[in-house]
Amino acid sequence: MEIIGEIMRIEFTQQGTFQAMYAAQAWCAENGLSVGQSCATGPTGLLFGNYEWIAKWKNLTHQEQLDLHGTMSGDLREGPVVIVLKNEALEANRAIMQARVVSDYSERSKNCCAPSKHQIARKSLCHIS
Repeated sequence: MEIIGEIMRIEFTQQGTFQAMYAAQAWCAENGLSVGQSCATGPTGLLFGNYEWIAKWKNLTHQEQLDLHGTMSGDLREGPVVIVLKNEALEANRAIMQARVVSDYSERSKNCCAPSKHQIARKSLCHIS
């Protein structure tokens, strides 16, 4: 993770087909970010909160693109995949990120045999992959 000026940049370099993308999606789910539809000609939009649908980059207006909290881009098939988040969005949604961490810890403490975070994230995001 790297903070550059007004953005935070995270690079996922997992090896294997779609593994970096799955790791990036899992990170987003763990941190309260909804992941948009992938687009061959542009990045994937990210928004804090529970959004059922974020359109493909090419179908978003210029203003909608600017209003996104971040993007996911790179080689989604073989990696690396890069998430870029605006610092202003991070600051505004810090409570969501912290609440998710506390909630995840509480749930895992109750049931040590629960699926891993990665498995849960993949299932919850499969409808928007």
